[in-house]
Amino acid sequence: MLHQHSRATHGAYVAVSDISTAQGTLSATIEVNSLLALNLPDAIDYGTRSLGEQSSSTTNIETVLTQRGNTKADVEVSGTTMNCSLLGNLPATTQSYALTDVGYASSTSLTTAAVATERNINLRVDESNELAANLYWNIAIPASGVKGVCTGANTISIIARASEEASLVDGRVQGVRYATENRSGYTGATGNFTIESDETISFYIGNVLLGSIVYDDIPADRLIFLQDLIGIARTNTTDTGLVKRAQFIQSLAAETNLTGSTILSIPQSAHTNLTAAVNFDTVSDAALQTELDKVYTGRTIRSTADAQEHVTDTLVAEGVIQSGFACGTQTVQYDGGPFDEDGTTRNQGGYYRTVQIGSQCWMKDNLNVGSKFPSLYSAAVDNGVVEKHCYDNNVGYCNAYGGYYPYYEMMNYSTDPKGICPSGWHIPSDDEFKTLELAIGMTQAEVDAGGARGNKAGVLKTGGSSGFDFLVAGKTYYGGSGFLNSEGYIRIRGGGMRVVTSSLSSIFSQSGYDDRGKSARCLLD
Repeated sequence: MLHQHSRATHGAYVAVSDISTAQGTLSATIEVNSLLALNLPDAIDYGTRSLGEQSSSTTNIETVLTQRGNTKADVEVSGTTMNCSLLGNLPATTQSYALTDVGYASSTSLTTAAVATERNINLRVDESNELAANLYWNIAIPASGVKGVCTGANTISIIARASEEASLVDGRVQGVRYATENRSGYTGATGNFTIESDETISFYIGNVLLGSIVYDDIPADRLIFLQDLIGIARTNTTDTGLVKRAQFIQSLAAETNLTGSTILSIPQSAHTNLTAAVNFDTVSDAALQTELDKVYTGRTIRSTADAQEHVTDTLVAEGVIQSGFACGTQTVQYDGGPFDEDGTTRNQGGYYRTVQIGSQCWMKDNLNVGSKFPSLYSAAVDNGVVEKHCYDNNVGYCNAYGGYYPYYEMMNYSTDPKGICPSGWHIPSDDEFKTLELAIGMTQAEVDAGGARGNKAGVLKTGGSSGFDFLVAGKTYYGGSGFLNSEGYIRIRGGGMRVVTSSLSSIFSQSGYDDRGKSARCLLD
């Protein structure tokens, strides 16, 4: 038997009570030996074999490896030449090993160098039940050249298997309970938890199941996003079940100022108080609020938009999206996107096209995010809902030309450049629009001027060589809309806008009119 051991420090908790029922507690640490130990066979005896014989599944030799330690183990094997007493020898490769009950032809040839068999043997989970695994040995006797009793040495070594970890991600999520068939625990400070082969891992907050994943489906990066738990693409940020899970987790987190890199901490009170199951495919925000009220007093469930934003920020922070973004060939999935994923069919498929101009990556389509205002007379207010005007108050025009946004609505009532753009994108500034204009051939003097500037409008408009597709999409004004197919506007961050017309070659720079509806575009960060 080969074995190796080391010492590890573990915590112990003891509760005692005296005869008066008074209680006390004591916590202490104790060193526990980590023992790597297997019971191995003393010998492999092939018995009497004939010249030219190859062993089969019925004549192979089965050896049993029994776990006697408390550490996971792999097995390495090697062999030597077997010398025969009367004639010749048998090279190591005449022997072979297998993890299943098969013959020589289906086994792996033994070599003189140690090779890992991938015969992983799990640690014991209790004292009474030993774990065991088999190795099957086969031999091929040459048709001539050997005679007598052939002996040699095979070496079976045991190697400690490194503990594998993965992390739960919507931001890294700490304090979520995970459970397998044999063990359970809580995710650590970076959302980390241990994983074992052949396990199914399920994640809970209280009795609320977030989802499950089998070991073989855990991605190679060992990050488990909420999308991975429910079997959808990681770039999908709109699935109903996904968004409801995100709302639930983010609302329960001890942290309230959330970004993609924030570690979310689930308090123990959530596990104690949440005793009912939740169907995330059908649950309403009101029902989620009821669950949240069991843990916090006075906290409001996070909105769908905020939950989606945090999920997207997490994807960016973990390098899943926007890293090496292929501008001009990739589309952007976001609310109101007018095209299909390929960017070839305008069918309200939820995707925006992109275009590379100089050093900048622009959306090729006007934003259409948000809900339509009830009427053209509706004033923009900071109500937590992104809203837009549509030409003639008809959502069909929004789908065709994009929405019209008052300035502060476009900026989402914030100084954050992101405004109402998706994560990783922002509302362009005046200087950034000047960079675009320089890239299409305008001079520095032209881009710095006000009013009508240069003669490059045709380069920017639909059909122009830049691919920008500046639409003459019209605008809204007090109680009405107009100038469709006559004038086009794109707002810029900091106030003002760029304007093109159907008949003039100049690109106009204008200021003011913050309260009227104009088109908006996004620029990649």
